[in-house]
Amino acid sequence: MWTCVELDYTLQPPHVELYIDETRVLDTAMAEPAPAFPELGFGVARAPQGGFHVFVDDVVIADKHVGCH
Repeated sequence: MWTCVELDYTLQPPHVELYIDETRVLDTAMAEPAPAFPELGFGVARAPQGGFHVFVDDVVIADKHVGCH
């Protein structure tokens, strides 16, 4: 089963939206001013189960919502 995850982060005003399969599951203003990020990392966490595999298909960095098409 493929799952699309998209994180939209706005610097001014500080705001974050999280989409899973094009459904917004988080939409909130940030409590602190947006920090400067010297680097960005991401990962996939999972419980080890026999026969279960995780693949990262595409990674996109954009200045607007890309969507799961």
